[in-house]
Amino acid sequence: MSVLHTVVAFVLALGILIWFHELGHYGVARAFGVRVLRFSVGFGKPLLSWRDRRGTEWVVAGIPLGGYVKMLDSREAPVPESEKPYAFDSQPPLVRIAIVAAGPLANFVLAILFYAWVAVIGVEEPLAFVDPPEASLAASVGIPPRAQIVAVNQTPADTWPQVRWTVLQAIADGQDVVTLTLRDQAAATYEVVLPLSQVELDPDRGDPLHQLGLVAARPQLPPVIGAVAPDSPAAAAGLRAGDEIVALANTPITDWDTLAETVRRHPGETVAIEWLRAGQRMRAQVTLEVVPERDGRRFGRLGVQARAPDRDAFVRRVVYAPTEALLYGWEQTLEMAGLTLKLIGKMLVGEASVKNLSGPLTIATVAGQSAELGWAHYLSFLALVSVSLGVLNLLPIPILDGGHLLYYSIEWLRGRPLSDTAQILGQRIGMALLVFLMGLALLNDFLRWLS
Repeated sequence: MSVLHTVVAFVLALGILIWFHELGHYGVARAFGVRVLRFSVGFGKPLLSWRDRRGTEWVVAGIPLGGYVKMLDSREAPVPESEKPYAFDSQPPLVRIAIVAAGPLANFVLAILFYAWVAVIGVEEPLAFVDPPEASLAASVGIPPRAQIVAVNQTPADTWPQVRWTVLQAIADGQDVVTLTLRDQAAATYEVVLPLSQVELDPDRGDPLHQLGLVAARPQLPPVIGAVAPDSPAAAAGLRAGDEIVALANTPITDWDTLAETVRRHPGETVAIEWLRAGQRMRAQVTLEVVPERDGRRFGRLGVQARAPDRDAFVRRVVYAPTEALLYGWEQTLEMAGLTLKLIGKMLVGEASVKNLSGPLTIATVAGQSAELGWAHYLSFLALVSVSLGVLNLLPIPILDGGHLLYYSIEWLRGRPLSDTAQILGQRIGMALLVFLMGLALLNDFLRWLS
């Protein structure tokens, strides 16, 4: 993944999300007759600007880390008497509340549309086959290798994204345990109860699912040959594509991993090999090739490639009809907003590490990675960041939309605005808090980069 690829994916993401957020403010302001002087995506020196027939200046600026809609306002510059009905500060509190709230709400609407778009496109999700490490919590409660998770807390969840989402919700809700419904290799289903008390929402502790021992199992491939390399030991022994190897060096072979490990252990040796072809058992002697490693060790090579697996056995493609997709988008947005708020709450009371905060460097990295994986993953990333922007902007911190909503709500309830002194003090506190949070997020980015 190139730096240019990451930068383009990051700037495109910010541009879309900021533009739509500010479009919410702009659209509601125009609907109430408030004059908009400037609509800017980005800060700093304008790179591109034009003026529409209503007199609004549209700007694309050089620092793509935010944006703003500048409205006619007598607190910022003198406004002629004839223009005051079109000034923002002349509007009733409820109108100002609607204009300010429209930005974060636009982010939620955009997230719904992105999630719905992903649902219509369809996305392949790996089925939740688990392979818990021997000393893990999952193994201790009796989860065997290669069992498939089919439900979490009685909610159907048979793919890893679904399992992750449902378990994270349980952790965020403060639940002590989570109930997993499993299907073993004999297709029998049963339940296990997994304690959550040892999980910490701290990046230094790693993935919460891995802390529980819920590690994805590699697809178990049958020992069926997909291709034979020319002039290889396998070709010399008479093996062909479609043959199923059942024994090598007197070791029963039941899957491709066992075959690969057995071949590696016998470099240069002549060993017996048995396989099935059209139901007939065949035998031969084969001398395995020697492949040296840089550290001086050697391993064996047979010269065969596994047959491509049946993807339906490991992956499920999820596709929704348009109407169902919008409902899915609505539900995903609500759940993600709730999870974000819960995580913020846990960070405030010390139940989650502030290292969960991410800054522009991490967001840029994830933007590039998701774009490389395809449109569905990139759209899901945009939806996630859009929800986060909506939630963060609604926090009651002065200078953010949520702080302005707090001021105007107080004015509406008490019939008069807060004093200038109180508002200026709030702005200073809000600025200091915002600078602190941005610095902390950048520090986390830097520490992640170092590690």
